[in-house]
Amino acid sequence: MVVKKVKSSFDTNSWNRKGSRMRTAIILAGGKGNRFQKALQKDKLLVEVEGEAVLRKIARVVADLAEELILAVNEERRGRRYGELLSDIAKFKVITDIKPGLNTPLMGFVSGILASKGDYLLVVPGDAAYIRQDELRLLVQKVELEGFECSVPLYEGYIQTLFQALLAEKAKRIAKLLLRYNWRKPDGFIRGSSKIACLSLYPSSSGVSPFKTINSLEDVTRSRIASLLLREEIHLRLFDNIRLAEAHFGSEKEALQAYEKLIRTKNFFWAGLVSSTWERLKEFSARAFLMERDFLEKRGLNSLAFHAEKDARRILGIG
Repeated sequence: MVVKKVKSSFDTNSWNRKGSRMRTAIILAGGKGNRFQKALQKDKLLVEVEGEAVLRKIARVVADLAEELILAVNEERRGRRYGELLSDIAKFKVITDIKPGLNTPLMGFVSGILASKGDYLLVVPGDAAYIRQDELRLLVQKVELEGFECSVPLYEGYIQTLFQALLAEKAKRIAKLLLRYNWRKPDGFIRGSSKIACLSLYPSSSGVSPFKTINSLEDVTRSRIASLLLREEIHLRLFDNIRLAEAHFGSEKEALQAYEKLIRTKNFFWAGLVSSTWERLKEFSARAFLMERDFLEKRGLNSLAFHAEKDARRILGIG
């Protein structure tokens, strides 16, 4: 296990690829936007920001960043409508959720990732009206040029789980496991990876965060977008033990043996999932997530550590 904090400059001018490998950009466009529906009787992805629908703004940003473009939606009718809306920008492949009944961003992640053909993946929310290519290029570079499996931004210390660059080969293995273990959150791709780059970004000018998403009328603003400073990078490199989580266990004893091996290699997230499916191992599962919390806190990833603590409390039935 290696943890590395590095100072870094925010430079995306060297936007090159390795060989002829393909990039896929996935826009998460399946959210219901209930608050917008009640306030305006309108799909929030169609709300205009600076004279253009939110979905069109994010589509323009990602269209030049990847060869394959995917819209992950929760229903076919919505997908057709969005596809037509974006037809003059680029051709998007519309993918519907594998499990449409689960209204969670994870379904968009999983469905888009499993349908993708690219070697490198970029996942962004469809209501990211203020994101720019520079921030997204920075994420992709870490995976494509520096060998990380996952890169994710930290904005003012808070992890932005809906913006991720991923190595497709590993992400597809993680996606299948998250479905199998009934995980509901996109943080599983971060916590389940063994080589992670967390990019600590802070505003260097006034303005709205580039990672701000549209969740209410107050989020629709004409404010300038803040310039960013990449203050540091936190690199996590763990022993890759995902194969243990991929095994099928015929007994609690087998699951516990895998759990112990995962704990020894600091694969706390997978240890928590492997043990969570056995009633008598629930306490072990919570313990793994608490160890994950402590591990992340020591490395300055407090907001991600909070996710792990919430999972421990959920397993134990504590509100």
